[in-house]
Amino acid sequence: MGGKKRSARAAAIAILCAWEESGLPLAVVRDRMFRRLPLADPRDRALANRLVFGLMRCLNRIDHHLAARSKKTLDRLDERVRAALRLGLFELTDFGRGRPARVVNETVAALRESGAPKWLAGYVNGVLRAFVRHGIPQEPLSPSLETGQPQWLLDRWQTRFGPDEALALARAGNRMADLCLRARPGGAERLLALLDDAGIAARPGGFAPDAVVLPGFTGRVEYLPGYGEGAFAVMDQAAQLVAHLALAGNLEGDGGRQKGQKGKKILDGCAGVGGKSAHLADLAPGARVVAVEPEPARQRLCAENLARLGLAGRVEIRPGTVADLVKKQKNEKFDLVLIDAPCSGLGVIRRHPDIRWNRRPEDIAAMSRRQAEILAAAACLVAPGGTLVYAVCSFEPEETVAVVREFLGSHPRFRLEDAARFLSFLPLPEGCLKDGFFVSRPDRTGMDGFFAARLALDF
Repeated sequence: MGGKKRSARAAAIAILCAWEESGLPLAVVRDRMFRRLPLADPRDRALANRLVFGLMRCLNRIDHHLAARSKKTLDRLDERVRAALRLGLFELTDFGRGRPARVVNETVAALRESGAPKWLAGYVNGVLRAFVRHGIPQEPLSPSLETGQPQWLLDRWQTRFGPDEALALARAGNRMADLCLRARPGGAERLLALLDDAGIAARPGGFAPDAVVLPGFTGRVEYLPGYGEGAFAVMDQAAQLVAHLALAGNLEGDGGRQKGQKGKKILDGCAGVGGKSAHLADLAPGARVVAVEPEPARQRLCAENLARLGLAGRVEIRPGTVADLVKKQKNEKFDLVLIDAPCSGLGVIRRHPDIRWNRRPEDIAAMSRRQAEILAAAACLVAPGGTLVYAVCSFEPEETVAVVREFLGSHPRFRLEDAARFLSFLPLPEGCLKDGFFVSRPDRTGMDGFFAARLALDF
């Protein structure tokens, strides 16, 4: 796009339009648009980010109120008009920033920046000023609108957990999560000191040994002290605990590193951008780690992350999928295979609030089938006496317990190992270790929603 510099609101309108058109994750769309759109002020990036992600947490409620005032149904509006109305009303009702008249004026100006004709800008001006004059109608809101969750998802949780527990889960999933860092092994105290010297509030995570939580932090991670030297990686505590479950055993006093891993071979079968590959390499410094990832963009990010952490020489990145690896290297076996499988992501909607609008009920069954295929392929790569760990950032039964039960039914040489046996040394919240599995829910633990199972292959 290039050219004239954009305001934060104009950038936010462009991001929302691209998100609706592409169906891609909002974070991916945002990053692409930021690379293409020159912004008028460096601070505009942060404001645009807060606007679009904040809107995602109450999108259905904002649309509900707009539908009552707009003469046209939202789906018939120009996409730029729809984005501007949503952003403008979100600022007026939820964002708590600026005088109402200024918010309307700047929203209309941003719409004009996007190339919308004068009459469309006038329409947005009229709708938003009607809200300024008359306010939001005072009416009881349904639980779906109150919690910002789609009705199908809330119905699903109500069926599983009952109305009260479902409502608590929905509310927890709609709260912004604190930034959580994984300090390098044994480096949490130093990282806390660096943050304190910089005047940044931080505390130990409390569950994962190397976790550091930054309550209320909204700045850019790259500007945190220690980032350039690779002192930490961004990772929620629940995700950190997956690596501890995978490598649990003879713990040393050095931040949870593992003894007896020299010469061991570890496979991260769904590496993504390398968060867990790096964690495994940190926890098992004598092991050889292989990271498998099919997407070139993620391969590049994985390589960049490993280089920043000083682990580029310790982790081998291989393009392709687990199934590709089985075909190419039929005789290659690993002592540990971790499958952090693609999933619905419904356990991390507080960090990625757009997921709730990108998912449909039928997606969960489709994900379950894909997960079963990946896990079955991964089983071919486990050495006799080795371990297979299955994890997803979801707590939906079709993606968690059902996948493991089906796998065990068709792979009798594997057996479920009780997660409590490997994680009981940590001060985990009640309910995290149940029926042999590790399960985390944000309403109960304050961590992201995660599931993990440890499966052993007998000799």
